[in-house]
Amino acid sequence: MTENTEKVFDRIKNSQNLPSLPQFLIKLIETCNNNDAPISELAEIICQDPSISTRIIHLVNSSYYNLNHEITSIKHAVTLLGVDAIKNIAISASVQQVFTNVKKNGLFNINHFWWHSFMCASLARRIAMEISYEFVEEAFLSGLLHDIGKLLLYTNFTNKYSSILEHSDKERECTELEKKIIGVTHCEAGAWLIKQWKLKSFMADAVLYHHDSLKRIQKAFPLVKIIFMANMLASADNDYAQKKSTALNSLFGFEQPIVDEIILKAKEDVEEVSRSLNISLEQPKNKDEEKPEKKNNESTELLNEVKNISLLSGTMQNLLKADNIDSILMIARQGLKILLNAEDIFFFIHNSEKKHLTGYLPENNRKNSLIHNLIIPFKEESSLIARSLAKRLVLDSFNCPAGVTETAADEQIISQFGTEGMLCIPMIAQKKQIGVMVLGVSSFQNNNLSGQLKLLKMLADQTAICLHVYEIKQKQVERIQIERMEASEMIARKVAHEVNNPLGIIKNYLKILELKIPEKNLIKSELKILGDEIDRIAQIVKLLSNSVQIKKTAPYDINVLLHDFLGIIKKALLVSPAIDLKFLPDTSLPKVIFDKSSIKQVLLNLIKNSKEAMPDGGKIYVETRRVTARREFLFDNEQKITDNLEIIIKDNGPGVDDDLLSHLFEPFQSSKGDKNSGLGLFIVHGIIRELNGTIKCKSEKGKGVLFKIILPLV
Repeated sequence: MTENTEKVFDRIKNSQNLPSLPQFLIKLIETCNNNDAPISELAEIICQDPSISTRIIHLVNSSYYNLNHEITSIKHAVTLLGVDAIKNIAISASVQQVFTNVKKNGLFNINHFWWHSFMCASLARRIAMEISYEFVEEAFLSGLLHDIGKLLLYTNFTNKYSSILEHSDKERECTELEKKIIGVTHCEAGAWLIKQWKLKSFMADAVLYHHDSLKRIQKAFPLVKIIFMANMLASADNDYAQKKSTALNSLFGFEQPIVDEIILKAKEDVEEVSRSLNISLEQPKNKDEEKPEKKNNESTELLNEVKNISLLSGTMQNLLKADNIDSILMIARQGLKILLNAEDIFFFIHNSEKKHLTGYLPENNRKNSLIHNLIIPFKEESSLIARSLAKRLVLDSFNCPAGVTETAADEQIISQFGTEGMLCIPMIAQKKQIGVMVLGVSSFQNNNLSGQLKLLKMLADQTAICLHVYEIKQKQVERIQIERMEASEMIARKVAHEVNNPLGIIKNYLKILELKIPEKNLIKSELKILGDEIDRIAQIVKLLSNSVQIKKTAPYDINVLLHDFLGIIKKALLVSPAIDLKFLPDTSLPKVIFDKSSIKQVLLNLIKNSKEAMPDGGKIYVETRRVTARREFLFDNEQKITDNLEIIIKDNGPGVDDDLLSHLFEPFQSSKGDKNSGLGLFIVHGIIRELNGTIKCKSEKGKGVLFKIILPLV
């Protein structure tokens, strides 16, 4: 670095126009992507930047999370918000800091500048994917920032750089004049800036060499080659026209059809951004056509759109990784919070079979909310929410068309928000009506959001696609599970049929042997015990083959039955004092109609499993509860409540492997090796199903197993 160059960079460093990307951003993102990284490590990184720390504390204490007490610990905040939210907040703040000082662009055609930057970024990403470069997103970010030096030089040497822009028609002429008039090129300035951010990457080199000679680039590392080629393909400079084919073949060995497809797809990426968000990203044809920007407010608006695009991209990537309804909707809520500072957000999911919309909130947002499980008939006249989905239009409660009045249902929902009104964004996936994203807003907020409707619609539709894909996956899993159970039951019936034959033979021979022995012989009584056990085996085999119908008899007090039965189990089965069996009854339970022996069989199997899983001792809990299965509020019907009996059996043993957990109730599945048949839980599942109930299992390795049995209360 020459003395003159050092002076230039010292002047920039001491100026007020130095964009400052937080140094910890890349490290933070890498840590977020590392599933083994502890929360304490994330918290330690975040604490290095006061602006990020303040933003996170503000978010976690906002009404969005509705916590009962104030959070002041970064570690606690990170735990509550989750990794994806932290990543989004970091990207949000970083993008704002990078572009916040670039507002007055004078001779810059900012629309052309950002078109070229996005085009270069998209080309870099696609080239990286084509050559299987490992760090695809690093290539995209390098492409987006490859010309950041131009903005840096313009904001710090406005008059000199204006003169350069007026007298240079080509990129090479521009860099020569930059060096001559200012002392550094925009390539050097951009590389220097990225080095100030201390990113552990070849990104600075890629920016530095993107106007170098092809001969030198041929011996460079992959990221440098990618950005050099992306800039050449994105440039409107006529000097590059004849060099493109030679460079592509020399650097990557690409044939022309591959190049054409890469360019076409990259253009589609940029055009989609422009069309979807209604912003102007104009493709420059040549330097003569570029004209100065005259309206600073347009530049500011564009920069905000660029920021929103970056944030939306992160939210959509997180949505694609979500694996259940709760996580999909939570990520969508976080995206709305970060993008639009939206606080009050509900979702209504469409049930096409029952023809209604059901209010849905992620599990950690359901507290004190009547919206969750709220039922709205899917009829246009029932609510603004239903009308929005039926017409597939974004609607708000402030601008009702002539002849349409606000319904009582709308007023009740708005009352739950505690706002002036609401904004409804339909969620559509492949022409299928998935649901509605509902925001509680004031009239002022509604007016402000009118310019963000395309952004909202993109997020709503992406959320809808993820929900639709999840629904398809669940149906497929259920279908496979049913097919497996049917196949398992068929095998079980065959086994039962084959077992019955030798059982019958053994039973007959025992009877013959008993007749040959004198009445008072002790062996005769022992043979009777063997006969009884064979009869019990026969009953189990019949149950396995589904040939025995469980009979529901008179009403019983389930708590009395379980108390007495668990007392017997303690004496007969849990002889070791190291096993602690506790019963936690719900005294409000009514009497229940069920088959006593069936319930006993279920409890015996589950408790026996827990005991065998804890040879060194442990705790087993049996609990009964009365729970409301579903509380439905129908605007055109009476309130419906259905109650269930819930029996919980849990232990603090070693738990069950995830691979076994999904097949736990299938026959011949066991975690205990060859010494067990793996039929116990299959039989339990069959009994509960005969009782019109359900049984589910949850387990975490090293933290025990929990079985939850749900039976209808009649």
